[in-house]
Order: sequence, then structure tokens, then C-alpha cells
Amino acid sequence: MYKKISNSKIQKQIIFFILMWIFTACNLFETRSPENPNSSRSNFEQPVSYDLVIKNFQNAFVDQNVDNYIQCFADSNNLSGVIYNFIPSSDAKSVYSAMYDSWSLSAERKYFNAMKTKQSGTIPILTFTNVTISDNTAESALYTSNYSINLNYQDAQLKTYFSGKLQFHLMRNSKSNLWYIDSWLDQNSDTTQVSFSFLKAQFFN
Repeated sequence: MYKKISNSKIQKQIIFFILMWIFTACNLFETRSPENPNSSRSNFEQPVSYDLVIKNFQNAFVDQNVDNYIQCFADSNNLSGVIYNFIPSSDAKSVYSAMYDSWSLSAERKYFNAMKTKQSGTIPILTFTNVTISDNTAESALYTSNYSINLNYQDAQLKTYFSGKLQFHLMRNSKSNLWYIDSWLDQNSDTTQVSFSFLKAQFFN
């Protein structure tokens, strides 16, 4: 024989399931805390082609992700015998000659981290225009482009707009099939504007 279940017990079970449903529904519609604008996002792709290096570079700059930024450049760990070389714009070189004479990947990391800490939370803008690819082989490529940079800082005394022309020389590691920037030439496209080299100097010093 089946044991008869009392009406009060059935009512308690119904109330329990109703309360559980309400609790679950509330969690589904709970508002998430907004993302911290100073936290790093990651949009890094394995650079199996030179154009993915450029994409990673732009994403790292916009996301302010220093590790992804540094991974775009060549060093002895990813390209045997290769030392990364940055050639500043001529006007920046005349002002910061001592700094740029010893520029390295550690200097890239230092300026980038300093720049990141000064951001106001607004997403930086880095735009490449008039892009040309030359000397393109299975092992290397030369990427040339005009650029413009818009930044927003908490310190109103810092420069926020930079523009110029850059050349990235990229090389492929024949073993890993991954590409890296081994040389970066910065140039002024307009004498009235401030180049990328001045952006680096602004935060390195």
C-alpha cells in the first residue's frame, strides 16, 4: 500500500520549489559588475603570418597589454642571433640621443607600463593608414604605414596626440613558423606633429 502524503507536506514542497525558482531567476538577471577599464584584455593570436603580428601589435596597444605587446618583437629567444632595433624619428633622436642609444625591449616594457598607469580609462586609438608591403618573401617583410595615436590621461599636461610614419621589418622563425618585428623605424610625416618616439620618451623619463 502507498503511504498517503498529507496536504500540508505537499504545500511545503510546492512552496520550496517556488522559492528555488525565484532565487534562480533572480541570479539570471543579476547585474554584473562593470569591467575595470585598467584591467588587461587579451586578443593575442599566434603570429603565423606577418599581418597577424600587426594585428597583435594594434590589439596590445589598444588593450594596454604589455606582455602581448612585447611578444610582437624579436629577441634571441624567438629568433636566434637577432637583437631588436628601434630607430627613433630624427627630431626625437636629437633630443633624447642618450636614451635611444641604449634602447631595448626592457625600455619598451618600461615606457608601456608607465603609459598604462596614466590612462584615464578611455580606450586608446591607434590607426594605420596608407599601408604598403614590400620585400615580401617567405622569411621577411617590410611593413610601411602612416599612424595616428589618440590617448586620454589623468594628467592634462601630457601630450595626447601623436602621428607619423613607421616601418616594421618582420622576420619569420623557420622552426616555429612565427613572425616577429626585428626592426622599427619611426619617422615624422608632418613637422607640426609629434611622433611615436616622443610618446615613448614621455613615459620612459
